[in-house]
Amino acid sequence: GWHCDLSTGIFSVGEMAQHIHALEQSLCGLLDIIRGYAENHRKIVLSILEEATASASSFCYCTDASTGPLYCIGTSSIDAKAATGRMQGIFAFSNTDR
Repeated sequence: GWHCDLSTGIFSVGEMAQHIHALEQSLCGLLDIIRGYAENHRKIVLSILEEATASASSFCYCTDASTGPLYCIGTSSIDAKAATGRMQGIFAFSNTDR
């Protein structure tokens, strides 16, 4: 799982997501996350997540990560009056270590 405080832009990802995205720590920024995706998918994922920060929504995407296909399913909630919001979701991937 993961979540992002939209007032700071800081993502908090779980241990497995940290490993899949080759992150050094569980707290990171958006660019840290999408840096590990296939180059031709980065703009698409960035656009999806930017839209989710503009209004409350549900979203999903699939991209190629270093470990293979990676799916993301998430939601966002926005409080325009307080200038706060949150995105949260899960990453799903196939386990090829059998």
